[in-house]
Amino acid sequence: MVKLFAKSTNYSSSVRRICKMERDMMSVLRFQLHPVTLVSWADWFTKQWDRYADANNMHALTECHDAAFRQFTLHSYNRYRTFMTYLDAVAIDYRAHEFTPRQLVAALMYLVIGNANTMAVFPNYY
Repeated sequence: MVKLFAKSTNYSSSVRRICKMERDMMSVLRFQLHPVTLVSWADWFTKQWDRYADANNMHALTECHDAAFRQFTLHSYNRYRTFMTYLDAVAIDYRAHEFTPRQLVAALMYLVIGNANTMAVFPNYY
């Protein structure tokens, strides 16, 4: 692949020089080559929520894993798909760009977690 790139530059840069430059760039970027997106934040927040739910035995409060986003149940999958659908819809709206991706994801998680079906998971709080 790098040989093909060197050829496309008409060999103005050698393969060794291209590889060195790539290593230098990755080093400067601290190997963080993946941009942080709404999906990145959604992934992180849902994992954190599931850890919190696990630590507080929220799954034991219902027959299904109603409090989770990433359990291997139909309820969990539906909650995750609902959340991601809302996220997609919000991302399309130009006004959403007034907020950081982290704020959008957190707000949507609050809406999804706080819906009527989930409130049964928190009987002592509401």
